[in-house]
Amino acid sequence: MSRSASRFATKHGLPPETRWLLAFQACNAVNFTIALGAPMVLTARFLGATEWQIGLLTGLAPFMAGLQLFMTNAVDRMGYRRIMVLGWATRAFMLLPIIPLTLMAGRLPEHLLVLGMIVPMLLFTTIRGMAAGAWLPWLRALLPEDQRGYFLGVEQRAINIAAFAAMIASGLILGAEQRAWQYAVLFGIAWAAGVASAWFLSKMPECRPEEAARQPRRRLADLARAARYAFGHAPFRRAARFIVLYTLAVSAVPAFLVLFLNEDMGWTRREVLVMQALSPIGILFTAVGFGRLSDRAGSRPVLRVVDAGQLGCIAYWILCALRMIVPGYADMAASWLVWGVCTAGHAISQTRLVLASSPKRDVTATMAILQVTLALSAGTSPLLVGKALDVMRSMEPDRLPTGASFAIAFGAALAMGLVAQVLLGSVKEKRAVPAQALLVQALYAWPVRVVSGFAIGAGQVKRRLGKNGRRGR
Repeated sequence: MSRSASRFATKHGLPPETRWLLAFQACNAVNFTIALGAPMVLTARFLGATEWQIGLLTGLAPFMAGLQLFMTNAVDRMGYRRIMVLGWATRAFMLLPIIPLTLMAGRLPEHLLVLGMIVPMLLFTTIRGMAAGAWLPWLRALLPEDQRGYFLGVEQRAINIAAFAAMIASGLILGAEQRAWQYAVLFGIAWAAGVASAWFLSKMPECRPEEAARQPRRRLADLARAARYAFGHAPFRRAARFIVLYTLAVSAVPAFLVLFLNEDMGWTRREVLVMQALSPIGILFTAVGFGRLSDRAGSRPVLRVVDAGQLGCIAYWILCALRMIVPGYADMAASWLVWGVCTAGHAISQTRLVLASSPKRDVTATMAILQVTLALSAGTSPLLVGKALDVMRSMEPDRLPTGASFAIAFGAALAMGLVAQVLLGSVKEKRAVPAQALLVQALYAWPVRVVSGFAIGAGQVKRRLGKNGRRGR
């Protein structure tokens, strides 16, 4: 072990190789923030995409994640690292055709431009979906169980520092006026970051189970048996049921909130992107804490608290869409910040819950089956919302008041999220504290501790200054 690697392992209590994982995730975050996030939505709108087409582009990544189910044989035989490096390097080059495509805006019909964006994005997400089946089994093999929550928190911090930088840079590049070269530059940055992420990933060690190479090839019947076994395991089934419904509820909200603020509320693209950059800021400052908290208190109580925060944000956006509240920069910024904080807690606790509740047998297939189920849910959400918005916005303002379409879409998300919380009650978890106790900690004990810490610190500074003053005399 190198000296730097040893220091990393000692400081963080994690395997030293995970520093390459963090570098990979930082570059990967820049890549997907542009290629799959708000900049992609604005690029598609610039090329002439409708709400339904934007929903399709948003849903491609989760839909194509289902392909990993058919890669379980290759993952076990070729190894986790080889699959991930090959997939992530190849997918980055699928973004290159979009760079000249943006420069053709105004010269080609809009339907050809939109089709020209959908095709490379389909290839990008297809390759990503096929390779992603190696990720969770690789993490499970690399990380000790009692350190997973902490690593996921550190990982979220690295991801969201990079995502914040990418979002701010995107806002600065786009500016107040739309120009084709601005979108070309964004996708050029996304391509470079994707290539860099694959290079960092190649530094990781391979830790494929030795018995995997000797296993017979899985057939569809074997995968069906693995699915029956996985969903027959009660903890896994209950956790998956909650996660799938909650994913269906909230997956489409961030993408269409971008359109709502830009088109219904009249905010500029720069203002929207800078505002959305507050979401990764919230994740940045809370991710490690949520990781440690989920290790100590359990995943379920953390999910209760953070999901309540996310549903509260959606309720606020419904009131904005109904014009019952006129959002200002301060309150909208606060809602994005809360959304980011709660997103960190949900993502970390959800992943930890999946790793803890999955059956011990055939981990690769089990993880792939769950991610396929989630992919269908996350991909269906923006498609349904996009199509519904297409229909409802054609009725505005003749048959629906302005903003009602977004209020209805956000309202459906809120209703499904509340039903998902009922399902979360059936999830059993060992050594999990009650959510009420965690909420009391969040609302009372932790603020008191922070204030007390500031008071004690101020007192110590005052005493030291007094001692220095006496010495000077």
